[in-house]
Amino acid sequence: MSDGKLALHDRGLYRFWYRDVIRFGDLDRQGHVNNARFATYCEGGRVAMLDEQIRPLLGADDSFVLASITINFRREMHYPGEVEIGTRILRLGTSSLTFGQGLFSKDHCTATAEATVVLLDPATRRPKPFPEEVRADLWRLAAD
Repeated sequence: MSDGKLALHDRGLYRFWYRDVIRFGDLDRQGHVNNARFATYCEGGRVAMLDEQIRPLLGADDSFVLASITINFRREMHYPGEVEIGTRILRLGTSSLTFGQGLFSKDHCTATAEATVVLLDPATRRPKPFPEEVRADLWRLAAD
């Protein structure tokens, strides 16, 4: 950790993992994975964690919307290959979650990202606070 932040490039920081395949169509004209695809890989990891660990804590009609994402590119990725996406909760707000993510390919961290999602009320489509019992479960997930 430096300056009070977690070192998102450290593989040991993550307990939740998702794998994706680097497709030939992910490449740009320089022959490496296009920067926009990094966001797609992050989305895959984020949605997998939401679906597997967080949505079961909520109502069936609850949904999330992406509020922000910041990606720091660290290294190129190439086809063929795989990308492993580590995801963890960094911060818990009243109605939002901020995820930290690391993208790893061939034993190297290729990018780190922070993404904030907001829980929406299904009727109003406005932010909805997490119920207290859900907050407790989310704190436990964040501490893992």
